[in-house]
Amino acid sequence: MLTAFALIAAAGSPTIAAMLGITQWMLLPIIILAYVIAIRLINSRFAEVALANPKE
Repeated sequence: MLTAFALIAAAGSPTIAAMLGITQWMLLPIIILAYVIAIRLINSRFAEVALANPKE
């Protein structure tokens, strides 16, 4: 929980990131992973709607 909060705070401000010794290159995979998960969630939500309401 604390590390997740630290990463979010570091992503939000470069000063905190510098204090924690976290570089942007360390945050990059985490940001990419978050985008991939979000896209998959959105796609699965749309797929459920499409299956529930098939077009004639």
